[in-house]
Amino acid sequence: MSADEDKSKYDLREIVFLFLAIFLVCIYLFRGWQSSIKKNEPQIPYIKNEITEGDIPHTSAENGSAVRLSKHLEPMAHKGNLSGEAKQVIGIKIDINKAAQSDFESLPGIGPSLARRIIEKRDEVGGFKSVEDIKQVKGIGDKKFGKIRELIDIK
Repeated sequence: MSADEDKSKYDLREIVFLFLAIFLVCIYLFRGWQSSIKKNEPQIPYIKNEITEGDIPHTSAENGSAVRLSKHLEPMAHKGNLSGEAKQVIGIKIDINKAAQSDFESLPGIGPSLARRIIEKRDEVGGFKSVEDIKQVKGIGDKKFGKIRELIDIK
């Protein structure tokens, strides 16, 4: 063997090793890129599971009218088909006279114990007459009421 043949074999090994290393790095980066895409996707499983195709309204381009999604889903909400989080996402206010503990817990700043106190107060007074009556519950002051005011209602 001559020196040129040894050098060409050595160069060939370097090239093969270099391509293999580049290939492995590309695979590693591609897999990381795919997993980061999955992490950045919005996760709304409760809406995916609870809203069927027949529940989504169709808008008419001919007359230019569009009906809000919440108007079509309110009947589902009253039947108890939507969770408190799902109601908030689509813009349906939570009826404080009919809400379950989990519905109250979906509101900002309200945990399990405060949700129980709201229900106890509601049962004690025979239902709230106005949304402001919820401030009678220990733990709901003006500040917390201000955070939930636009998310609650009495129907």
